[in-house]
Amino acid sequence: MNEWIIPILKSATATFINLIPYVVAGVILSETLKYIAWGKLLTQYTGKAPKRTVFWAVGIGIVSPMCTYGSLPIVLTLFGMDFPVPALLAFLIASSLMNPQLFLLTWGGISPMMAVARLAAVTLFSLIFGLGLERVNPRLIVNPGLQQDNQSSSPDQKPFLWSNFLKSSFRTLQFVGFYIVLGVILGAVVEVVVPMNWLICLFREPEWLGIFISALLGIPLYACGGGTIPLIDVMLDKGMSAGAALAFFIVGPATRITPLVALATIMRPRFIGLMILSIFLYAIVIGICINYFI
Repeated sequence: MNEWIIPILKSATATFINLIPYVVAGVILSETLKYIAWGKLLTQYTGKAPKRTVFWAVGIGIVSPMCTYGSLPIVLTLFGMDFPVPALLAFLIASSLMNPQLFLLTWGGISPMMAVARLAAVTLFSLIFGLGLERVNPRLIVNPGLQQDNQSSSPDQKPFLWSNFLKSSFRTLQFVGFYIVLGVILGAVVEVVVPMNWLICLFREPEWLGIFISALLGIPLYACGGGTIPLIDVMLDKGMSAGAALAFFIVGPATRITPLVALATIMRPRFIGLMILSIFLYAIVIGICINYFI
């Protein structure tokens, strides 16, 4: 046990130092973007054409800093304004699976290639999902208890105050930092303690099986977006394929229990189950495709 402590601390310290600039930059960017009225942006840059609306909704969802909880109030308000349901769900999925902070952390914590692949995979799924819902009756999707209030306004933009900005940034840094430190330590333990042969065996041929296992691991192991990056970085060094890592990153944020409970306020439970199954299957397929091209 004692012979492991110093190598673990050295590995964790080196990883943490490498991630600090990306964590800080991600927090600052995320907090800055919170002062944009995303609901107003959606209504301003989307038109009556359903397909164009979905494309805009996905683009805005990708660059918004909000998780599922932050996106729900906007979605509820726009639903009350009779905004197209497919575009709302495309926005919700895109903003839940990807944001600028996650992109920066993946870029610095793993590689630019993985960051771009993660961005592209989330964008593609959000578009496919949103466009695929155009011919589906909204009554089959929306929770019957949710009523349209025909509201005429979107959520107000937050006034900028330096004191609020700094306090919010510090709270976000504390929250993200906790999971980053936890992930760094866990990754260091895996790197030092877990034998290479174990992980090679876990992700051995056939290739699809390793991707399937990685997607399954994303369900219990994914806690916070940035917190899992050090762990996956180590797993990649130990033999995990890029496709398996990507599958983990797609399934993880989509299957967290607390956001799924929140989604039940606007979606039927059966539709949520269908969405999870779609994401899981998509993660496996896109993981196989990534491995084929890389």
